[in-house]
Amino acid sequence: MVTATFRLRKVLMIEWIRFKSRKNRVFHLVNQNKVLKVFPEASLAEKEWRVLRQALERGVPVPKPLRLRKEQLWMEYIAGANLCDYLNACLDEKLIPTLSGWFVAFHRHAGQRHGDANLRNFILAGEKIYGVDFEETAPGDSILDLVQFACSVLDTEPMFTAAKYRFCQQFLCAYEEQMGTEIERLQFWQQVADLLRRKIAFRPEQALVLKEEAIKIMNGKIV
Repeated sequence: MVTATFRLRKVLMIEWIRFKSRKNRVFHLVNQNKVLKVFPEASLAEKEWRVLRQALERGVPVPKPLRLRKEQLWMEYIAGANLCDYLNACLDEKLIPTLSGWFVAFHRHAGQRHGDANLRNFILAGEKIYGVDFEETAPGDSILDLVQFACSVLDTEPMFTAAKYRFCQQFLCAYEEQMGTEIERLQFWQQVADLLRRKIAFRPEQALVLKEEAIKIMNGKIV
């Protein structure tokens, strides 16, 4: 994270903090309490603008989009804890109904899947959970979001603990109850194992543990 101050049009001094992002440039404009997200191309900014507006109109907790100009998107800054940091420090099972409720609301009302549903794309602010980063959002099988989310819970430190597997199982049960659907467990966990194996290409230093855990899941030794 980088902090700095720059002058805009030689009139307004803006203090900003740059967030880590692999795909975009993302800044917290501190004295404006806004986020500026700069995409590689305008079409991606337009897509996220549309998804945010649609989700907000349907009552799904997301940052409010404020302004769109070419590849630049301004949105509301949500002050809170990154869900990855929070859950890995305190695996709070009381959050499960709120978490599953966010996915149910997005899948039911937005009619799409998030597309990049890892823990770092959620913010805990008070008693609400907000989703962010929707450039991968598209129509498709909503179960893939749950697979991504479960993988993100399991493969972040501390990795693959019994408590985390229990958390994922309870999350699935809550989603089923709220969505009024049933998730075929064997198929779901096979998809989790497949995703863990695909992650080896991007995380070679953890290849052994990812491969071993995927094998355990496929052999039914974990779930």
